[in-house]
Amino acid sequence: MANLPTLSPLTSIRGVAALWVYLYHRSNMTSGSAFFTAFAKDGYFGLDIFFILSGFIISYVHFDEFATPKDVQKNAGRFLWLRLSRIYPLHILTLLAFVNLQERTGGVTDFLQHVLLMQSWGWSNNGLWNVPAWSISVEWLIYLFFPLFACGIFAIAKNVALNIVIVVVSLVTWQLYLMNLNQPIHDLVEPAKCLPRGILNFMIGVALHNLYRQKFLEKLPWDAVAVASALAIAGTSWARSRDMHVPDVLMIGLFTVLIYSLANIKSWANVVFSNRAVVYLGAISYSLYMLQWIYLLLVAKYRGIMFAGEPFFDWHFFVETLGLIAVSALSYHLLEQPARKWMREQMEEKN
Repeated sequence: MANLPTLSPLTSIRGVAALWVYLYHRSNMTSGSAFFTAFAKDGYFGLDIFFILSGFIISYVHFDEFATPKDVQKNAGRFLWLRLSRIYPLHILTLLAFVNLQERTGGVTDFLQHVLLMQSWGWSNNGLWNVPAWSISVEWLIYLFFPLFACGIFAIAKNVALNIVIVVVSLVTWQLYLMNLNQPIHDLVEPAKCLPRGILNFMIGVALHNLYRQKFLEKLPWDAVAVASALAIAGTSWARSRDMHVPDVLMIGLFTVLIYSLANIKSWANVVFSNRAVVYLGAISYSLYMLQWIYLLLVAKYRGIMFAGEPFFDWHFFVETLGLIAVSALSYHLLEQPARKWMREQMEEKN
């Protein structure tokens, strides 16, 4: 794996997405109406940003490892172990924490599916335990198949038109899927139903990476496009809060533009999106995402309420949000990084 430049703005947006999901979970625990509440209630779209980013970054980092079937045979095991070292230690920790935290945990079969990261694959109707973990179950399934279709990705990487078609077809398929289910995206967290959500977004990310690699429209003013797309996302969220009929897939399209533009920004917007504090938030975003549900439940248990009737923004909100960020930082430095390093060292010793 070559030493690639870090795309700091994409790290930053991952942190913003994790916070957006947190606002969504928090908004479901209040009944107060305040500025930004509507935007917070669209926070479930943060997962779609995660999946698109995953497709882009996985392709960006591992593109050259699967050029031929021989490369797949050589590198697939290493790739899967690296991905497992990234997601598994914290997943197991939160899963075990839920054993003692709540009663709605399902049976032994459900528990084993969670241990094996199979809970979202459609063999169970039980999405309990650590609720946010449904998405990493989808991610793990995608990782398992990624080396197999990576050769095809490598083969079409230079075909700009075909990659544009992949993005368009994925968005159209998204809309058809939602129309067929007659459900909004935020309901697509159930086992099996969530799989197309992850796969379609991941494929968009893969195609975006291929376009980025070919420097597609490189000379556009991407800094301005990034800011414009971010404002468009906020405006679309506002329109949705006013009961205007705005298709969910429009948000996916805007995320597509935002992520591609962030990968290409080079001047004033890059200074903003590469700010060290925001990049650090992106670095700890996995802990921020995986710990937020259990954190909110513990806070609610300590306070004896589920925040019902409170205004969205008050001093509790700010203190508890800072607390979550602090806990996530500790998790990142004391668990995520050491566990990942240890697992990777085990792989290197065997090799």
